[in-house]
Amino acid sequence: MLVAEELEHARKRGARVLAEVAGFASALTPNATAAASLARSRKRSTKPASARRLGPRQRHGLGVPEQDAWEARGLRLALGAAADRVPVFAAKGYMGNLGPAAGVTEVGFALLALAKGQLPPTINHRLPDPACR
Repeated sequence: MLVAEELEHARKRGARVLAEVAGFASALTPNATAAASLARSRKRSTKPASARRLGPRQRHGLGVPEQDAWEARGLRLALGAAADRVPVFAAKGYMGNLGPAAGVTEVGFALLALAKGQLPPTINHRLPDPACR
């Protein structure tokens, strides 16, 4: 079972905290304008982070070249030069696109990766697409 709650509430009740959501963003239209908006939202919604503090990022990673490039641009806009040092992976190759259930399923992947201290490989990924740099 996965429980999301306020951090202080979890601490007060003695819960084992597996992770903290530091920020999030979402968009429906994949384009540069949306990517820039997401990047600004991400910067406002999270605590300032040094490159050393940034952990792995799980990407939407549909495997649709245009959308993957859009997502990579948004990550670069949000993280700047640190984007080159932050490991990323995509879980959809393991399960396909589960639609509305994808988000919570991918949280499960991220929590397992944190618990094991190892990112799963991104299935079928061999070479980075130059459009995603």
